[in-house]
Amino acid sequence: MPRSISIELLEKLEKSAQSLAEAFHEIVEEKKKEAMKNPDEDIWLTAEEVGKILNLHPKTVGRYCREKRIIGKKVGKGWLIKKNDLDKII
Repeated sequence: MPRSISIELLEKLEKSAQSLAEAFHEIVEEKKKEAMKNPDEDIWLTAEEVGKILNLHPKTVGRYCREKRIIGKKVGKGWLIKKNDLDKII
């Protein structure tokens, strides 16, 4: 017998997902700022940022990472790509 999910529960889940996405982006931005302070450290870009650089949809960037066409690291549902690795292919 299927259980019905209340609208309240769905709204809570949506807020949680949004909070996680926001936290992920905050961490990425924080890491970028740290990397700017220490140029020897790697700079990581999100699939969205790489997509803008390469004029590709972020999902295409993710697919290229899965296919090993772009070197990236899977973090949660997103991908992070080192700027140095991206510079090698453009």
